[in-house]
Amino acid sequence: MVKGWIPISVSEQLGQRLIALYSNDRKRPENQKFSPWVNNILLKYVEFQEQQKEYGPFLEFKDADQTMVNLYDHERKKSLAVYIDNLKKKLHCEYHNDKTDCLHVGFCLGIPEVYRLLIKDGFKSPKSSRNN
Repeated sequence: MVKGWIPISVSEQLGQRLIALYSNDRKRPENQKFSPWVNNILLKYVEFQEQQKEYGPFLEFKDADQTMVNLYDHERKKSLAVYIDNLKKKLHCEYHNDKTDCLHVGFCLGIPEVYRLLIKDGFKSPKSSRNN
């Protein structure tokens, strides 16, 4: 074991997927080794989970279909919809008068089920604003 590192194991299938991502990652430094690269991926995931704990508890994902994402906003004590516009490839928030860059829209982009659905339909991620 190398000082400052602990070994972890992943399934062979996941390992092969990670190696493929690593090999095709044009954003990583050319001399970056695989282990530090995986470490960065895991660090981003952990940071995301920590942010979800800080900012996410007041928003709750209920369900989604091809036209909308249903959320519950505990701060406002109400259900709300974020609509999926497949023609314009945008999400827009019912609560914020159809805004496309509010916190509710940003939250939806962090929900794996919703993100997969949107990517499948050719969406690109908009910039989100925390002030809404």
